[in-house]
Amino acid sequence: MIETGILNIYKERGMTSHDVVSRLRRLIGIRRIGHTGTLDPMAEGVLPVCIGRAARIIEYLDLDIKTYKAVMLLGRAYDTQDVTGQVIREADEASVSAITKQNVDCAMEGFKGLIEQYPPMYSAVRVDGRRLYDYARAGETVNVKPRRVYITGLEVTDCDLGKGYESSVSFTVSCTKGTYIRAIANDAGEKLGTGAALSALERTASGMFRAEDAVKISELEAMTPEEIEELIISPDAPLGKYGKVILSGRDPVRFRDGILIEMSRAEMVKEPDYTDSGFYLPIPERLRDIYLAYSDEGNFIGIAKKTDENLLRPEKVFVG
Repeated sequence: MIETGILNIYKERGMTSHDVVSRLRRLIGIRRIGHTGTLDPMAEGVLPVCIGRAARIIEYLDLDIKTYKAVMLLGRAYDTQDVTGQVIREADEASVSAITKQNVDCAMEGFKGLIEQYPPMYSAVRVDGRRLYDYARAGETVNVKPRRVYITGLEVTDCDLGKGYESSVSFTVSCTKGTYIRAIANDAGEKLGTGAALSALERTASGMFRAEDAVKISELEAMTPEEIEELIISPDAPLGKYGKVILSGRDPVRFRDGILIEMSRAEMVKEPDYTDSGFYLPIPERLRDIYLAYSDEGNFIGIAKKTDENLLRPEKVFVG
């Protein structure tokens, strides 16, 4: 019986991320399930889902880099910044057909590295306790602040130009958490002077999880419980960016009881990849100096944070 772990789900187009969670709850009979990053209904691709106690690791995945394949149509801007919304501006079709590959490359170049991005009004970002899409649906205006995100890689992979409103640009993006790919399409359209909107999006990777290894909900529903069990990934598997220590003697029991452990008593296996620096963006304090704790038998015990006093403070315990 499945009690805890991670499933690498491939969300299909047309489903919401909540649909995935709801169907999994019914399938495996566990209420405590959470996904690691919303995909819009129009989007498809990798959606890691954490089951049972594994849901407690979701906050530690905030440093994972995500990769997308995207297609945008030129010539029209939409209120949702993708083609599921309403057209709010339309360029002259002849000017759309006149766009060149050089124009596209120039427009997309500005989205590499550290950028400031305004979240789309039709998004789940909260302002003063309300979702932006609630303001948008009510026709209300609200002051939205830009957010800093980091684009680690962006490449234009195909241009199908000279076709008026059917002109399209395909591109790939690797980026930090919180990046809106439809905002990139919208902003690129502004730079081109024609408007643009996202027409297709696939998340091909999220941290260690890859699309080629993901399974669709419909495929899971045709499997036996034993077959599903074989797909379960340990909750510590995607946390390799953090440090690793081994506890011996009575320390694993003390850790499970919430007692601070002297760092000098632990066997250091690996330091965190990122501490105060080294990442693309400033690291939140809660994600600095994090270590995975294991017993000397190799069992994952939990997640700890090193204090200023050189102690390991248990934050999440994964064994009873």
